[in-house]
Amino acid sequence: MKIYFDGCSITYGKELSDIPEQRYSKLVCNKLQAEEYNIAANGGSNHRIMRNLVDNLGKFDMYIIQMTKRMRLEWYDERYVGQDDKWGKREWQRVRYPPLPYTTGNTDFWERYYKEIYHDEFGKSDEKIYYHSIRALLQNVPHVLLWAGHYKFDLPVDLAYGYKVLPRAEHGHPNEEGHYIIYSDIMKFIDEKNIL
Repeated sequence: MKIYFDGCSITYGKELSDIPEQRYSKLVCNKLQAEEYNIAANGGSNHRIMRNLVDNLGKFDMYIIQMTKRMRLEWYDERYVGQDDKWGKREWQRVRYPPLPYTTGNTDFWERYYKEIYHDEFGKSDEKIYYHSIRALLQNVPHVLLWAGHYKFDLPVDLAYGYKVLPRAEHGHPNEEGHYIIYSDIMKFIDEKNIL
């Protein structure tokens, strides 16, 4: 069995001392004796998650996807010379900090975008589009849809984690105990819903 995982830094396992061994995707795969395919990325957006899912449909026995913050976005930029991944990413929190290596560095543009162009209603609309698209694409495929973040998520995901629900590491990501809780919840959900 092969299980596909995607999401943001939570699913990636950021801040864990041994990411490949401690993140919840590894724990799930160990329990189910499955091959782990985790392509989650720090700062990943729902657009990125959807783009990857479309490219990977029909290749896995099960999909476990963690939706992320609605205000994140990505774009394609051919100027990322020599990089395999030419997709840039940005979110509202990052406009306050020095540009990251994978961004255009145009901080003035991003400040204007998030202050004058982006609106949370747009983000909510995008969130609904991605949510319903993921559900439709996976309707006949075993899957678990998660959400974790700092605001109330209004769509019926299988498992939801508010910001302060899980034990956290220093910079706010779930720690080893937090990942174990997510793993346990996924296994319980799979068993209760008879997914496999």
